Amino acid sequence: MASRRRQAHLRDTDHHNWRARQFDPVARAAEVGGTTPYALCHSFASLLVQAGWNALEISNEMGPVVVQRDYSQLFREFVRGERLNPEQMIAAARRVEAGHA
Repeated sequence: MASRRRQAHLRDTDHHNWRARQFDPVARAAEVGGTTPYALCHSFASLLVQAGWNALEISNEMGPVVVQRDYSQLFREFVRGERLNPEQMIAAARRVEAGHA
């Protein structure tokens, strides 16, 4: 998230306004209301790791500092396990959430 200048950090009021005006309505429309931007980023990174993306590919999507600082543990946890299809994982999670497991 950037504000007035590119890469400038948001103040608390900027974040609150962005969240209320932009994020929350889109999250509700996508049927993931009540979640946080961080939770969605973490889920996205986890899905990419499980799909077999490497750190460089994820860095290109999310930014290198973010990947090194916040998601390096995902690579240690996953290590070269079975590759999973992110779309199938999301669909399965939605079925469980809806009680159709």
